[in-house]
Amino acid sequence: MIENIHTYDVHGIKILLKSSNKNLVKSANHQLKFFAKKYHESMNFNIVINDYLRKPLQDSYSVASDYYYYSDEFLDIPDHKLCFNISGNVHHYFIDSFVLPVNLIVQLALQLKDKTLVHCAAVSYKSSNIILPALGGIGKTTIVTEVMKKGGSLYGDDMCIIDKASNMYPYPIDFSVYHYHYKLLGIDRSISSKVKSVFGNFLKLFDAIPIISWFTIRIRGKFFPECENISPIDIYGKSKIAKPEKIDKMVYLGRHFNSKESVKEVILSENLVADRITSILLSEWRDSLAFLQIYSAFSSNFSYLDMCNNIYDIVLSVSSVTELKDISIDSNVNNEDYISILWKSLWQ
Repeated sequence: MIENIHTYDVHGIKILLKSSNKNLVKSANHQLKFFAKKYHESMNFNIVINDYLRKPLQDSYSVASDYYYYSDEFLDIPDHKLCFNISGNVHHYFIDSFVLPVNLIVQLALQLKDKTLVHCAAVSYKSSNIILPALGGIGKTTIVTEVMKKGGSLYGDDMCIIDKASNMYPYPIDFSVYHYHYKLLGIDRSISSKVKSVFGNFLKLFDAIPIISWFTIRIRGKFFPECENISPIDIYGKSKIAKPEKIDKMVYLGRHFNSKESVKEVILSENLVADRITSILLSEWRDSLAFLQIYSAFSSNFSYLDMCNNIYDIVLSVSSVTELKDISIDSNVNNEDYISILWKSLWQ
């Protein structure tokens, strides 16, 4: 039925989600709400996602460990309710939850168009378009917030898209907002969020108790999560999402400890940048990549190694024509000083 159809267009990658599973739709929207489009029958899709029960039935399979079942370019993993075919130009998924994360599904299709996701903060300020790749917890949200306060535009707080021609594209997925982000982002915390936090903190008291903790940890994760998802559009407005532009600078962000230097700056080689960005991106999906490795072992049309090399090659092409820098800031520096130091390095 039409109400169970959800469509998205991620810079030319068209996605069709056909499901009445509310949790599946909610998870997709957390990542792709900015790209939602109205469905019409003439659309040609690069990604088609259905409920697991609609998976194709095959007469015979190649089997590994009575766990993985492969036939006609489809890999079925019943224990995870995951069945997929990523061997051609149209990728098919049959799932009840995003065992393969939404961003990984998007990534696999983007690579067919010589594009890749980058795990980074990405902003535009004073006609300078900057990508800031980094591991988690480095301070990407901190610098993004400051740029937006000063009138900049957002490509992404956690991810953006680049192509071999050195263009960058917005990928404004929902912010994962923890309690310490509300003041930073300048938004009010909802009453329901405050109440959930109180109950979640109460349940934490039982984490050290054997057996009981098994239940309380899972209850916290499902009903009282430590963060909530908030769209950057709701925070900044749709007009503050940046338009596709050429990349001016790539700055790798890091932190260091126990050093007399509050900031360290070095120029990175193209190969090192490509290696770091590829490694960080793949680390985001480390728990799911095993499924792709198994698929690669079965399939004659998909190579896991080629997938990794493709990400590296795209980033290397961009790095070869872009200003590169590595900035590491002392982890003891507070937020205010962190912003001041980084700001001077980026724009002064």
